[in-house]
Amino acid sequence: MIEKIKKLITENKWHEALNIIEKEIAKTSDLKNIEEEKKYSQLLHLRVAAKHFCGGNDDPIILDSIRLHKYPSVFEFEIGKENSIKLIYKNAFQIDCDAYVSNIPINYCFDSALDSSSANEFIKRVSREKIMSQLSDSATIEAGSFLLINHPKLSAPRSYHIALYDDKMKVCPGALGIGIPAVLKDAMKKKYKTLVFFALGFDEPHNINDPDEKESRSDSIANEIAEIVVRFIYNHYGSNIPQISFAFVKVETMITFKRAFDNWTMKKQQEIEYLATLSETVKEIAEYVNTASTNYISLIKKLSYCIKTDQSILITGETGVGKTFLARKIHELSGRPINNFMEINFSALNDDLLESEIFGCVRGAYTNAPDRWGKIKEVEGGTLFLDEIGYASIRIQRKLLKFIEEKKYQRLGENKTYEADVRFIFGTNINISSAIQDGRFQYDLYERISTNEIQIPPLRTRKEDITLLSKEMLRKLNRKNGGEVTFSKEAFEILKTYNWGGNLRQLSKYITNLHTYCIHHNMTLISKKIFNEVPLKEMDCIDNSVYASLEVALKEIISNWDDKQDILNGLLGPLMAKIYLDDLKLPKNNAKKLLGFDGTGKRSKLQQLKEFYSEIKKKFFQGKK
Repeated sequence: MIEKIKKLITENKWHEALNIIEKEIAKTSDLKNIEEEKKYSQLLHLRVAAKHFCGGNDDPIILDSIRLHKYPSVFEFEIGKENSIKLIYKNAFQIDCDAYVSNIPINYCFDSALDSSSANEFIKRVSREKIMSQLSDSATIEAGSFLLINHPKLSAPRSYHIALYDDKMKVCPGALGIGIPAVLKDAMKKKYKTLVFFALGFDEPHNINDPDEKESRSDSIANEIAEIVVRFIYNHYGSNIPQISFAFVKVETMITFKRAFDNWTMKKQQEIEYLATLSETVKEIAEYVNTASTNYISLIKKLSYCIKTDQSILITGETGVGKTFLARKIHELSGRPINNFMEINFSALNDDLLESEIFGCVRGAYTNAPDRWGKIKEVEGGTLFLDEIGYASIRIQRKLLKFIEEKKYQRLGENKTYEADVRFIFGTNINISSAIQDGRFQYDLYERISTNEIQIPPLRTRKEDITLLSKEMLRKLNRKNGGEVTFSKEAFEILKTYNWGGNLRQLSKYITNLHTYCIHHNMTLISKKIFNEVPLKEMDCIDNSVYASLEVALKEIISNWDDKQDILNGLLGPLMAKIYLDDLKLPKNNAKKLLGFDGTGKRSKLQQLKEFYSEIKKKFFQGKK
């Protein structure tokens, strides 16, 4: 047949030759057979020539041939001393390995009529009858699940097929993140040495007509796959991970994956070695809170030794950094009953209600007080997370310290003593050291709970986590509210430019707004232009513990202020005047604009209030408490 094609070419019968070439290439070849592989290669080269003379210069094979002059046929990315990932320009069926990794639709997975090139290729090479005879269940499986098919006559004796696509041949949200780790874990369990991946998910961008949207979606899928694979290797560093290769029949697709792996394998050697030293507990927490920040992981590592003990833990950090989220994971890993976790926020309740909420009370202990047990009784054997402990009064702090030391307590209004096995985790966004100096926080309590302390870094100092967090938030929104919304590559770069003064809480709210906008406008891609339609309201990145401390101080002052004179002129005015004139030494003529009262003249309002400060200080701060 090759000789016949060459004869037609010498006679300049290019179209006739091209028709025969196309038919021969479409036939299934045994690429393990050297002669058939050689024939297949010759046909491809003849097709390039025939297409050129038939006016097909935009043919993908011609374009790939041109690109091969610019790029090597193999890229290799090393991850530490033990692992590497290879990208190979070769049909996967030509590569000897323990298993292929391909993809299928979730419905009618091996229906040959489906527009899934890899699924159809397997059907051609293995036969539909042999494939279906191995499927014990129906032809429909959940997104992210996989099927394992045996085919001893191919270069790999078996293949994994991850259910990725919906009925519209779009990648189901979260399917890659579930399926790839599941396949890798199964391959490790079976002790496979080599895995060759097809270009998973690329049937979807292949069916997109708009060039920009097609490129953006291709980048998005390749980036997600690269992230999942590289993070899996990091999290299982030192384990028996198979040699992972990706095989491509288009250079363009290989270059897309090269960009993605360039991005995700830029970790320095010392960072990888550092990750290898982490315990499974630390790895699990880091994965749960979606952090790749070495700083944050270091802090988790320092805390890890006490996670499975009964010791109290203090979690500090700005509002919205994820203190409750971390507390819940610590409880899950502690060995205590998984459902015995409760939270109380100290900023929302007064003293009596707080004490009743924690310890319980008897009827009549305060106005309208019911007879009730507190959270300590309800959460027996578990963990109680006391958030915003900086707002607690001295009275409550003393009762908490007593319980930590003795594991005993009394209900409000009752003298009887009870015992309970409850672990405390505390959270706060205020500066405890300043609160101790001001007399608003007991040093004894702080000393007891700060032995195991972790300060969660604000999101603006760990920009590497923004991509991880955003993807997880969007995945949950797609699952909860419906939709197939994804991020473009540019979207992640834009998200990283913001300061995120509200931390994870602000990020979550913004991702929700972007998702809602896309669903409302029947869009599936969060692209650069959407950020103009859904602008982010930036927040000042000032340590909000300063404001929390101020709020606590004002709460204490107002609750003890019983003078007839109003508190603004009787206390706060003199205090602000003193700070303005003595501490900051600011110009008097600007006082009215900033403070609201005039500063010019010898007997100005500013001067009068400043002179009144010493009297107020002596009266309130020394004699009032």
